[in-house]
Amino acid sequence: LPPFVPTGLAPNGNGTNDILYVLGGPFLELKFDIYNGLGQLIFTSTDQAIGWDGTYKDAPQPMGVFVYTVKATTLDNLQHELSGDVTLMR
Repeated sequence: LPPFVPTGLAPNGNGTNDILYVLGGPFLELKFDIYNGLGQLIFTSTDQAIGWDGTYKDAPQPMGVFVYTVKATTLDNLQHELSGDVTLMR
């Protein structure tokens, strides 16, 4: 399946939407980046099993809108690129 990123994240420890993952796949290659409002890269992952928990350098980030980019290659060798925003709720 092509990559998909949910639009919200609420890391409150209740086990629902605590970590933002790239859904879809599986992927041969993946690059998932999160940027803050200043355009600073605050998270990156090349492993679909590793998602963003709403922190940067172990510090909880403030509630707000963050931008993501995804570059992925699916098992059928199709390349996908997408970007969008995700709302961090606390």
